[in-house]
Amino acid sequence: MELGFLQRLHASPLWERVGVVFGTSAGALAGCMAVLDRLDDLDRFLLRLRPEEAFRANRLWRLPLLGTHDYVLPRTVAERLGDPAGMAVELAEAEREFVVIVTDVTTSTDDRTPDPFFERAYSSRTAPP
Repeated sequence: MELGFLQRLHASPLWERVGVVFGTSAGALAGCMAVLDRLDDLDRFLLRLRPEEAFRANRLWRLPLLGTHDYVLPRTVAERLGDPAGMAVELAEAEREFVVIVTDVTTSTDDRTPDPFFERAYSSRTAPP
């Protein structure tokens, strides 16, 4: 749904008025690809993505140590769309600003941690790639 919205926005006269794109989680990947003018690459990526390329089941002997699945989506993204560090350099030089919002909602029983929840924003204009 987000890809379709970005494709329509990119094809419209409104795209020239967009100065900043925000993204969180999967929206960060979509926003990044929009700012880099690579929505067609994202479209192909999403249409070919298989479940095991996001979460791969662990072998039986690894279950007690690592859980049932291994999160492999970052590796799949790097293999198919390019090195994330290289994309970050491109974002720093892009015409539009890109802002990623990260949130930690970890609960803590440790009294020494006053606020375990946080939210941070990283801008392609101010954060180093």
